[in-house]
Amino acid sequence: MRKPITPPVYLLIIFLYTTITISAQKTHKKVQDDLLNIEEKLYFYPAQGEDLLVGLKYRFNKKELANYQESIHFLHGLLAYKKAQPDSAIHHLEKALIASTKKKNKLYQAKSQLIIGWLSERTGYWEQAKLNYLKVIQVAQQKHTYERGMAYLGIARCKMFLRESPDDELEKGRALIKSLNSLQNNLYADYLACNINHSNPDKLKQLQHIANSYMDLGLNKKAAGVYKSISSYYRQKRVLDSALYYLDKAIPLSISDYPETSMTPSLHQHKGYVLLLKKEYKKARFHFNKSIELCDKYKQQTTKQYAYDCLYRLDTIQGDFKQAFYHLSEARKNEKILLNRTKRQLSKIMEVSANVKVLKEEAALLKNQEKNTILISIIIILTLLVVWITSMNRNKQKILREKEARLELQKLISGLGEVKLLQKNYTLSDQEKRETHLLPDQFEASYAEHIKRIRHQFKTLTDDDVRYVVMFAADISDDVIAQIRNINRPSILKTKRRIRTKLGLKKGHDLKAYFLPYLNNNSTKK
Repeated sequence: MRKPITPPVYLLIIFLYTTITISAQKTHKKVQDDLLNIEEKLYFYPAQGEDLLVGLKYRFNKKELANYQESIHFLHGLLAYKKAQPDSAIHHLEKALIASTKKKNKLYQAKSQLIIGWLSERTGYWEQAKLNYLKVIQVAQQKHTYERGMAYLGIARCKMFLRESPDDELEKGRALIKSLNSLQNNLYADYLACNINHSNPDKLKQLQHIANSYMDLGLNKKAAGVYKSISSYYRQKRVLDSALYYLDKAIPLSISDYPETSMTPSLHQHKGYVLLLKKEYKKARFHFNKSIELCDKYKQQTTKQYAYDCLYRLDTIQGDFKQAFYHLSEARKNEKILLNRTKRQLSKIMEVSANVKVLKEEAALLKNQEKNTILISIIIILTLLVVWITSMNRNKQKILREKEARLELQKLISGLGEVKLLQKNYTLSDQEKRETHLLPDQFEASYAEHIKRIRHQFKTLTDDDVRYVVMFAADISDDVIAQIRNINRPSILKTKRRIRTKLGLKKGHDLKAYFLPYLNNNSTKK
């Protein structure tokens, strides 16, 4: 015999289960905390974030990281975006979108769509970027404040370039971002508001404050971007010396951990253009050529078009048409490279969106199929249950009828004093029963007085009819009569019709009620 599990073994099983569960929960929380920390670093300090992302595989094994594929692909996509590697970014973000869509993880669907929106903006396709930001707002839940806030700000940026009113989205985005109480995010929201609101009288003062705050946080590249905005403002106002002053402040701050993302070539282009406006052609040419040199060094080939266009303009002013033709040709060649690249990226972004849409439609179809399957299964189960219950009730009723018949038979036998005689009769063959007629004879002995009275009153009835009449009057059921007389129920019905006919009674006349008075010694039929 198998030994039962003793109580200590139960306790050991519970202890092991609890320990494993708690350990899994701790690992899950640890991984999530690390992923959020890496994401924050990638946004503001991408080099540090990259080190943490690479080290993630050494801290956790493949099995532990298998459940976080949408998060890990998103982080690689974000890193590629920060490193100005759009093709790699789109590749990882597509995987993140597919994984998060399959898992119905709305947060990482929103995060991935947000970065794709930024990539769409970089290609200059503002309408596509708006669609990506609207998808962020659509899938993000109420608690995903950062993603929703940045999406609204992204729509505001797109509307600004499309010369549409961005005020509503700007206000919603700023309110959401401000609610996070993050200094870096607050600075960005304020910076965008300053760029959009050109009528703000304190714009330059606020931008200077934002640049100083960025430098305090060690975000020098972002500070350089703010100084570039201030310089552009002064350039538009034709305050060229102030424009050069802020460009000179921006250039030393523009050094980046990733050369491909450095703002330095762009800043030299802007400085060259300001000098061109000041008609300091020699200095302007130096900065344009410096920009081209840095673009080659930092592998920013698509950034050179603006510098070549400016050199073409400068050559034309100075009358060097041969050099102007060369620079114009280089400008158009780089323009074509840029156009092809942006078209390819936009095509890939639209393909990703289409794939995700198809995946969502397939998931919705599969969900409906699962619902239909569940519904059909429930109907089948309920049908089988009803059939089973009906069958059980029929069996139960059959058993009850048989039990009632047996009880009536037992009552009859007890009333006649024939228990032993009937048991003996049940053991005889049908032929023996026909030969001995034990039960009818015993019945006639028990009800002799009643039989005699009925015979006297009804001369037309045979002895066999009289026996039946006494049974009917004694309220013995047809089932019991059939067992006593060893006949079937239809024979009893025929006997009843025959007796009614002999007595001249109507069809269906109750024989029990008719003969009951003759079972009473003091009653006679009048």
